[in-house]
Amino acid sequence: MCVEELAISKSVSGFVEWQPKVKVVEETWIRRIADNSRRHGFVPVETAAVEYLSTLQIKGEIDKEIYCLSKLGSTTTRDLALHYDLTIPTARYVAEHQGKLAFPFKRYQTQKVWRGERPQFGRYREFYQADIDIIDVENLPDFYDAEVLCVGIKSMLALGIGAFKVGVSNRKIYEGYLKGLGIEDAVPVLRLIDKIDKVGSDGVQKLLVEHCGMTAQLAERCLALAHVDFNGRTPDALMAELGVNHELFSQGLTELTRLIANVELIADAEVRAAIVADLSFVRGFDYYSGSIFEGKFVDSPTYGSICAGGRYDNLAEGFGTRKLPGVGFSIGLTRILAKLEEKAAELADYPKAGCDFCLILEGDGALNPTLVATGKQLRDQGFTVNTISVAKLKKGLQIAARLESAVAIFEFDQKCVMKKLSTGEQKEVSPGHAGLLDAKAFRES
Repeated sequence: MCVEELAISKSVSGFVEWQPKVKVVEETWIRRIADNSRRHGFVPVETAAVEYLSTLQIKGEIDKEIYCLSKLGSTTTRDLALHYDLTIPTARYVAEHQGKLAFPFKRYQTQKVWRGERPQFGRYREFYQADIDIIDVENLPDFYDAEVLCVGIKSMLALGIGAFKVGVSNRKIYEGYLKGLGIEDAVPVLRLIDKIDKVGSDGVQKLLVEHCGMTAQLAERCLALAHVDFNGRTPDALMAELGVNHELFSQGLTELTRLIANVELIADAEVRAAIVADLSFVRGFDYYSGSIFEGKFVDSPTYGSICAGGRYDNLAEGFGTRKLPGVGFSIGLTRILAKLEEKAAELADYPKAGCDFCLILEGDGALNPTLVATGKQLRDQGFTVNTISVAKLKKGLQIAARLESAVAIFEFDQKCVMKKLSTGEQKEVSPGHAGLLDAKAFRES
């Protein structure tokens, strides 16, 4: 093979490949999210990675980030693409299968998604998202906003990722506030206000003047709401303080008040402590119509969102079906894992990639019956047991340590011996069932 014909031994930028020790953490997280979701009555769903392009374009917000598919050498296209999130595929799934589903439909779904955006730390072209959604026909009681928020936060707490806060607000609040100021086309203004974390209040105020033609005074009033402390305030008191009275503004404040009251009723203290009312953020311009959620690390708020969600009045709008309102919560697993992997100590408490035991077969491969039987019994008891074959015992112990095995089991002087690799402590393995008990006790000591 010519040098020019060699394949490139380098991964594509933005497509993360974890080392085994990190991949084990990712798998652990996926299991914990599934377990928590099942405990709250959610059922698993997996949708196809490939959708019709027209399906993914139904909301129109992210066209430039869609990965389209074509067959190599083909002169025709079938307008297929990889999904960029799990919300639109869920809408299509529910619309297609609604006759077979029981409502309210509660689903959890953890899959990879693909976005053609510029890669940077914590932002990838391929990544795992973990979503939960509650969907009903025609009407979805607002209790479910609180439930999906609390279940989502409970899943995040189960990951053990350190301190985070989830801001809660309502899409109607800022839109109604702007309308109360006489701004009818609120979306362009909201898109600029959404940049407040990146450029600050002064930066947003400048953008509002430059791009929306506002006076400095009006731009300042637009941002006044972002600095209000909502906690303990009634909607009427808040509207009076800001000097804005609009039906949509009042409705959003009332719904947020009700959300917080429902959370107080159904959530435990740890979940409640992670939630904070925050009127400064707006999101999901093409999705959300009511409650909105956004979570960030406490010690790294500029890292950006690590979870998000909200309510949508008609998830399946555009699919020519019944009205299907829903509320969802999405966790950015890959984004969170990238941050914790940067701080290796944060992963120390998670399961290791290595096995509980490593059986070392030395020399010509002749097997010690006690060693083999002990390995089989340990696997039957649920322990993980690796087996390696080496020429020399010293080399085998080095490999076992590099594989992060907790205990090595090997033959020495015609005896079966265990060695705890973290301390060097050794013990002979008794034959039969006693050997199994010895090994279990030794591993757990």
